Amino acid sequence: MVQPLSHHQILARVAPFSAAGWTVDLAACDRARRLIAFEPVSHAGLDAAPGPVTEHLALSEPEPGRYRLSATYTAADGTRAGLRIDGDRPADLLARYQAAEVRPRLFVGAAGVCIGRSYRSAAGAAGGGEPLWRAVAAEAQVAGRRVTLDATPGAGLPGQIAITPHADGEPPLPEDLLAVLGWGWRPLVWRQGAWRSTLALRRHEPRRRDDVEARTQQLVAHLAAVFAAPPSGYHRRYRRQRWAAVGRRLLPMTVFFLVLAAVPLFGVVLQEGEMPPWLHGVPPLLAIGALLFSGTEVPLVDWPPLPRPLHATTWQGGADGG
Repeated sequence: MVQPLSHHQILARVAPFSAAGWTVDLAACDRARRLIAFEPVSHAGLDAAPGPVTEHLALSEPEPGRYRLSATYTAADGTRAGLRIDGDRPADLLARYQAAEVRPRLFVGAAGVCIGRSYRSAAGAAGGGEPLWRAVAAEAQVAGRRVTLDATPGAGLPGQIAITPHADGEPPLPEDLLAVLGWGWRPLVWRQGAWRSTLALRRHEPRRRDDVEARTQQLVAHLAAVFAAPPSGYHRRYRRQRWAAVGRRLLPMTVFFLVLAAVPLFGVVLQEGEMPPWLHGVPPLLAIGALLFSGTEVPLVDWPPLPRPLHATTWQGGADGG
């Protein structure tokens, strides 16, 4: 059982922070969880963030001898960004935090919308040519909706996109709302009170971090443009992209049926007794290859709805999705 922090342990851990001007917030500390919180600091503005930004800093100890320094930045519109670093010594974490080269990347703008980004690092993570900080999340407020991208599952896995519905209600969003952006963008589904999708991301750093940053700006700019125009214009503007999205969505099912038809077809073309035994292993091998090609994500094998004009008159006000 982990022992609660003693007064002496708190003083030892916060010494470098006190020297840097940070003050412990005793009411927000949790000795049982070995969490030390510091009083929030207000900044007049950080890059593209609207209005003042509040910074909350906390030092925790997830396991004995292993520390985590977390900073959360909250803009005036509620958009959040963050930095988190893990290591063995609080003083080293503070030094790395103060020298974080990604600080100017925390708040950026796209189509007049503020985007908050979150990054993580670990002591000694600079080896092997990898960046010190990895982009793990991003969020923005777009047309009354909170849009988030969670890229924390790990290298090679897709990012998780969530779009919360408008507070005044909304008509069902088109499934291809994001798929019209091209390869890697998946259809929208309504699940657990939000519109959700996935996005293919680069496997390795530093390209994965660059991909998270660029795709987030593309996502926000696209949604801002779509929601700024009436739903009736969506089909006219994206007609070609919507049909291309249907083709990409049908591709796995087409390959699936071609694989199923391949082995019987060889039985018709080849003479009796000429069909090699290894040919029966081709379908499962192709199925495994499809999974690997899809980036560890199961390909969709379904019949997508054909693109049709939207009948809703506004993007907000009406029944929630589902």
